[in-house]
Amino acid sequence: MLHRYWGRAVAVAAFMCAPLLAGDYDHLFDVVKEIWPDRTVAMAICDKDANQFALIDLADTAKARNISLIIVDLRDEKDYNRTILTAMGRNPGFFLIIDEDPLLGSKGHLTSRMVYRVSGRDIPVVGISAEVLKHGAVLAVGSGAKDPIYVNKTAAAHIKIALPPDGVEPKAK
Repeated sequence: MLHRYWGRAVAVAAFMCAPLLAGDYDHLFDVVKEIWPDRTVAMAICDKDANQFALIDLADTAKARNISLIIVDLRDEKDYNRTILTAMGRNPGFFLIIDEDPLLGSKGHLTSRMVYRVSGRDIPVVGISAEVLKHGAVLAVGSGAKDPIYVNKTAAAHIKIALPPDGVEPKAK
């Protein structure tokens, strides 16, 4: 009898936790709109099933800032080459790293390869944690409005893109 209610309990818990995840990308999109107003198409490549709540927040935030969001599903490493070619064919203004994604997140093992390929086409890569800068991303902005804006000046110079004047490079650990 109890097993019938587990599904409902999990759904209610997930629904109740959704507001806790809200707002992660607000500050990032504000900064992107300010420094690159002509880049209005964002691309996120991730496992849609593993990032459902982040994608809901991301879609709402992008829509509120008039940024078109393209989400490409990548669940298996063997589909990486085909997926990245398809994604770059859509001509995004910038790529967004979903922080917790297992393959292309801040700790994903394919992230550096993706950033390298995307940077070759002069497309900036951004994220919400400074960890993404280690992979070659150009910009990392925390979720709070007072969080620092971290930049990778070397990567920005490589693709010839402007950086915010108040951006700082993270200290090496």
